[in-house]
Amino acid sequence: MNSFKIKSLQAFNVSLGKSSSYWENYKSDQEQLRTKRFSMKEGWQTIYANNVHSVIVRCELDDGSIGWGEPNTPIAPEVVAILVNDVIAEVICDKEFESIRAVSEFIYKLQSGRGYFYGYWQDTLAAIDIALWDSIGNRDKFRVFESLGFEPQAEFPVYLSGLRQQTLTERKQKLVEMMNDGLKGVKIFLSGTVEECVEEVRSLQAIGTKVTDFMVDMLWSCEYETARELKRTLGSMDVKFLECPLQPEDLNNHRKLVNQPGTKIALGEHFRDNNQVSSWLINDAADIIQPDIGRTGITGFTDIKRECDKYETPVAIHMGNGLSVFQAATLSCAASYKQTYLQEFQEGLANQFSEHDESQWKYLSGNISVPQSYGIGVANHSVSEMIETLSV
Repeated sequence: MNSFKIKSLQAFNVSLGKSSSYWENYKSDQEQLRTKRFSMKEGWQTIYANNVHSVIVRCELDDGSIGWGEPNTPIAPEVVAILVNDVIAEVICDKEFESIRAVSEFIYKLQSGRGYFYGYWQDTLAAIDIALWDSIGNRDKFRVFESLGFEPQAEFPVYLSGLRQQTLTERKQKLVEMMNDGLKGVKIFLSGTVEECVEEVRSLQAIGTKVTDFMVDMLWSCEYETARELKRTLGSMDVKFLECPLQPEDLNNHRKLVNQPGTKIALGEHFRDNNQVSSWLINDAADIIQPDIGRTGITGFTDIKRECDKYETPVAIHMGNGLSVFQAATLSCAASYKQTYLQEFQEGLANQFSEHDESQWKYLSGNISVPQSYGIGVANHSVSEMIETLSV
């Protein structure tokens, strides 16, 4: 990779509008909190935006090559825009760098002495890192997924991230529809007692007879004993993994849980870099690591993947709340290696943004096929038009 200078760096706040929703209609009648912008479902602790908002970062190199980045920052993404436009652009533009990693390390060290190891600073770094991979890929004419040093795939199977309809009957209908179109996996978001969770899984398994992979996500909502019993029961039901069962910082109890009988424990969407992942691997506190590219960046993902390989711990990339650029970066990393588990896919979000920026990563019959375009696989003109339409 030849050295480069960043000519310009700019972030744009965007929104899919008041009709958009990350959760669609799921548990729309079960909310413990709702404000003008935010809401929280009963039994969960995480706040969500009522509508889909994001921030898109545009990077232009000194030779005119353009790339795009997007973090997974569903709450107050405007913070990332401020950090890009008012702080980082002023510091890194027109400075020569030998590599993308050099940029990431430079930005990281600007605030590491103040303890900015997590949160919005790292989300901003991730978005810039993605934009740099895209711009360098466009400059040097390579596809990012083929350039990360693993085992690239031309096509790979995905699972549906959540059945987001309001009633169980509607969720069953959605599952049958997707299953008949070739879908092989689905992750179910649950809360409540073990009995309530198991009842819903059994009900969906009964009609999802062609679905080979069921997963359950508890969104950090369980007490230890509940998680232990749920892990054991789901294991007997051939559920592939239990995601985010305990509090996200609770390494010790996750370690205990991993050693209990039952299904596998998956987590990692909250990690920002390999320093955080390493302590969980050393302590055997997760069976599967799920980095989120909108929080680690592509460079950070490669570090996490190599560290997990040392411990023979599978990586199953998390796909959270983001638009086409975020999804393209996520799928670029997913296509870079042969996966043990199906790749998460946000079909609902993809449908919501498709009228503004049709993804070049194509879903068909339960699989994603890679695009022919360079970089992360987004079209410059299409992203520009999306920003013009959705800018807030």
